[in-house]
Amino acid sequence: MIRQALSSTAWLPILVIALAVNLALYGAMTKLSHRREGGLQKQYEKPILLTLPEKKPLPEKKKRKPLKKKALKVKKMQTLTLKRPKTPPPPSFEFSKPSGGMAVVPVFTTEITQQLPSFEAPRTLFDLSELDQKPRLLYRVNPIYPYTAKRRNMSGELMLQFIVDNEGNVKQIEVIKAQPQGIFDESAISAVQKWRFKPGYIQGEAVSTRVVVPINFKI
Repeated sequence: MIRQALSSTAWLPILVIALAVNLALYGAMTKLSHRREGGLQKQYEKPILLTLPEKKPLPEKKKRKPLKKKALKVKKMQTLTLKRPKTPPPPSFEFSKPSGGMAVVPVFTTEITQQLPSFEAPRTLFDLSELDQKPRLLYRVNPIYPYTAKRRNMSGELMLQFIVDNEGNVKQIEVIKAQPQGIFDESAISAVQKWRFKPGYIQGEAVSTRVVVPINFKI
C-alpha cells in the first residue's frame, strides 16, 4: 500500500508540468493565429486601384467629294445619201419609109436561139447488164422453213428484188412474186438481210446494183 501511494504521488508533478506545457503551447498557437488573421485582414483592407487607359479621340473621317458625272457626248452619225445612177434613155429607132409608102414595124422576140448544155445528175443505181463486174455473194444465211408450211407439207417459190450498195450490204428488199402469198415472205426477207456481197464495179469504181433473186422452198 505504501508503495502504491508513493507511486501515485510521484506522477503528480509530471502531470502538472505536462499541463503547464500544453497551456503554454496553446497560448502561443492562439497568438500566432491572431497575428496571421490580422495580417491577412490588413492585406485585404488595402484598396485595389484599377487604372483604365485613356480613350483617344477617333480621327475624323474625311468627307469624300462627290464625283462629278461627266456628260457623254454622242457623236452624230453621218448620213450618207446615195444617188441613184441616171438610167440612160431607151434607144430610139428610126426607120426610113420605103419608096412605096409602107411603114416597117420592128418585131422583138424573147426566144433563145442558142441551146444551153444540159447537165444530168450522176447515177447512183445500175442494173446488172450495165456493170463491168457483177456482185458476188460472199456470205449467205439460208431461210428457215416456216412451221405452218412444214406441218402442211407445203412448198413455195419467191422472187425477191433488192439493192446491193457499194459496200456490199443488202437494202430495200421487196417481194415481187410469191406462191403461195404470205407464207414464206418473212422467212426469206429475214435471211436475205444478212447476206453480204462483193459490190459490182463500173470502170473500177464500186456502185450500187439492183439484183433479183429467186428462192424456192421444198420439203
